[in-house]
Amino acid sequence: MNRFTLTVLALGSAILLASATKTFAETIDAREADKAQMLRIRTAVMTYKKERGTIPDHLSDLVPEFLPDAAMLVSAGDGAPGQYPFKRDPRLPCSYGYEFSAHSFFGPKTFREVKEEQMEEFGPVVPILRCFIHDKVLNLAYSGDFYESELFWEVSPEAKALMAKLGGGSGFKNGEFTLLKVIEDETGTPLAGAEVRVTDRIYHALPLPDRTLRTDAAGLVRVPLGPAQPPSRQLTVAVSKPGFYAAPESWEEGALAAEKTIRLSRGEVIGGSVQSRAGTPIAGAKVNVLLPSGDAEGAPDRLLATSTTDAQGRWLCEQAPKGFEALTLQVSHDQSWKAAFKCGSDDAKGKVTREALVSRTAVLRMEPAALVTGVVTGPDGQPLGGVEVAIWNTPVGKAERRLVFENARATHGAATAAPPSFVLKTDSSGRFATPWREPGELTISASPVGFARTARVAEAAPDMPPVDLRVTPARQITGTIVDTAGKPVTGTRVLFIGTREYSVEQQVAISDERGEFAWDGAPSVEVGLQFQHAGHFPSTEWIPAGNKEALKVPLRER
Repeated sequence: MNRFTLTVLALGSAILLASATKTFAETIDAREADKAQMLRIRTAVMTYKKERGTIPDHLSDLVPEFLPDAAMLVSAGDGAPGQYPFKRDPRLPCSYGYEFSAHSFFGPKTFREVKEEQMEEFGPVVPILRCFIHDKVLNLAYSGDFYESELFWEVSPEAKALMAKLGGGSGFKNGEFTLLKVIEDETGTPLAGAEVRVTDRIYHALPLPDRTLRTDAAGLVRVPLGPAQPPSRQLTVAVSKPGFYAAPESWEEGALAAEKTIRLSRGEVIGGSVQSRAGTPIAGAKVNVLLPSGDAEGAPDRLLATSTTDAQGRWLCEQAPKGFEALTLQVSHDQSWKAAFKCGSDDAKGKVTREALVSRTAVLRMEPAALVTGVVTGPDGQPLGGVEVAIWNTPVGKAERRLVFENARATHGAATAAPPSFVLKTDSSGRFATPWREPGELTISASPVGFARTARVAEAAPDMPPVDLRVTPARQITGTIVDTAGKPVTGTRVLFIGTREYSVEQQVAISDERGEFAWDGAPSVEVGLQFQHAGHFPSTEWIPAGNKEALKVPLRER
C-alpha cells in the first residue's frame, strides 16, 4: 500500500462529512440546493476558461468577476466549510471539492494534471466538483451531469453507467501498450475476434476503467498498460472465445512486455436448463460459470462465462476447460431464490454431475423468491403512504446481536456498517411489497417524516408472514463534543448505529462551531450513537430510553 492510499484512508472520515439529516424531505432539499450551487460554480469555471484560456487554479479565483456571490462556495449543510483537506481553498471558505485545482496530488503532479490524465481514460465522467456533505458523495462530472457514489467514484456503478452513456476516453496519450497475439494452442493458428478484457488497472493508486477489446484478423490487439513510467502498474487480462479456454493472467510492473502471446486451448461445451420447483422452464435466468482460482486456499473462484437462459430455460457455455472436474454454477433470476450448484459426483440438491453438464442435460432448479410485505402505520394506527422502507441482510443473527450490543457498549468500539439496503416506498394505503432473493435474517426499517426510525427483524423465506411497522413519535438527543482539553470539536459526524433489536449506520447530525449537535429523530428506546472526526478515535455512546440530559462526548486524538 503506497503513501497516497494510506493518506486517503487516514483522511476518510474527514472527507465523508455530512449534514444533519432530520427528515427525508430536508435531506432532498439540501441535496438539490447543493446541486444548484455546484452547477452555478461549474458555469463560472467554464466562463473563466472561455475568457482566460484555462480553468482557474482555485474556486476563489472566480470571485467576484465570474462568481459575484462568494456564498455560492459554501453549502448550507456544511458545519465547517474550508476545514477539510480535499476541499480547502487558499483564500475563501469552500464546501466543495474542486478536483481540477492546483493543489499537489500527494506527489509531483497537481490535482488538475492527474484529473486531465484520468479524462484521457474515463472521458468527461471525471468529476469537476464533489460534495461530501450527504450520505453519498455528490459528483458533478466535467460534462455537467450529476451522479452519486461512494468515496472512490472510479469504481462506482453510477460512474460506469454514465461513462457508458457519454463514452470513455481514447486512452493515455503517453501510454504504453503490449501487442498481444492470441493463437490456438494445438495448431498455432491466429484467432480473430477473441475478446480481450482488461481489468484491475491502477494509476497513482486510483483504478482505471476496464477495457474490452477484440483481436483482428491476424489475432493481434494492443492492450493498454497505462501511462509510461508510472510508480507501479498492474492489470488482469482475460481472453475468451467460444469453443476455447484460457485462464486469466495477472500482469505487473517488471513483467510487462512490448509483445506477448496467449495460447487458447480447445474447450468443452456444457449446458442444461433452469427450471422452477414444479419443472417449469425459467427464461431470463443468469447462469455464472466459475472455476476454482487455483491460488491460495480461500481465494475466490474466477468467473469463466455468463449465460442467460432462453424461452425454454436453456443455457450454454462454450468455453469450459477440457477435462474439467470442478465448477460452480451461480443462478439468479428476478423472481427466484438465488442458487449455487457444485459440479460433483452425484446429482443431489446443490450438486450437478460432469456428465449432465457435458451432455447439456443438467437441470438447475430454483425456488421462488420470498415476498417481503407489510404496512406502515402511525401511532394512531392509520396507514402512512409515501414512507421510505429500507430492507437489508442483518449483519449478525439474533443470538449474536445482544453480545455485539453489550461489547460495543462496554468498549465504545466502532460501529459495523450495515450492508447496502434496498429502498422502496409505501403506497397510499401504507403497504409495501418486494421479492427477496437471498436467504438469511432481514432488517426492515421505516423512516417517515416527523417520526422516529422504526425497524423489525425477520427471517427471509418463501412463505414469510407480513412485517408490519408501527412508528412512534421521535425524541431529541443533544450534546457537545470536546477534545481531551475540553475544547469543542467542530464538524464531528454523529452516526445512529442501532438499537438492541437491529444494527444500522445512518448519519443524523454534525457538530457546529461550538461542538454542539442535536438529533430530533431518535427512537424512544435505548439507541447507540457513534462520533467520528478526522485525527480522533471514534467514540460510541448508548443513550437510555427516557434520557433527557445533554451528552458531553470526549474525543481522544490519535
